[in-house]
Amino acid sequence: MDIINNNITEMNTFVKYIFLKAADEDDSLSDMSPFRLSRALADSVDSCRIITRYRSGGVLVESSNATQSEKLLELSQLAGVRISASPHRTLNCCRGVVRCRDLTLCTDEEILSELGPQGVTKTYNITAKDGQSQRKTNTFIVTFNSSQPPTHITVGYERIPVSLYTFLTLTDASLVKNSDSPKRTVGTDAFVLVVAHLPTL
Repeated sequence: MDIINNNITEMNTFVKYIFLKAADEDDSLSDMSPFRLSRALADSVDSCRIITRYRSGGVLVESSNATQSEKLLELSQLAGVRISASPHRTLNCCRGVVRCRDLTLCTDEEILSELGPQGVTKTYNITAKDGQSQRKTNTFIVTFNSSQPPTHITVGYERIPVSLYTFLTLTDASLVKNSDSPKRTVGTDAFVLVVAHLPTL
């Protein structure tokens, strides 16, 4: 039995959050009746969730599957208004935390090449001070091309859990004392990275 191949599962990802806006400056989706907008989307791509409508006239929608996502991205008009559809710039990716000592033996290029089929698009290794230099730790911040991170990834023959990533900026000096290294929140699987200290006004 080929253990390595049996453990690798490719992620079925699709663009979940899509931004719609009028293609012409003279047109806008912000003036369209919510009933008309909802019916137009239902007629074009069945039912999809409208998350919000921006003052600029754009509309953020959420697709529920790959077929619906493809139809939304191919939309060129909505209720007689010429539109453009594009993936939302930030909502379609997420970060997780992976702790794997063996990954420190790999180059960034090798990691991305091997983990790409699992949805990994970027990795960042947390380093720690070691005298005057920095040494690698077993902790990696991993970016995935999906709105939610997987529960685990497969690194060669190893099945590695993925923890939630929480990005915090702390303003209380007492909280960032001795915060040169990443911290794990007590009682949760969330990973907290202290990145900056802003002075309290």
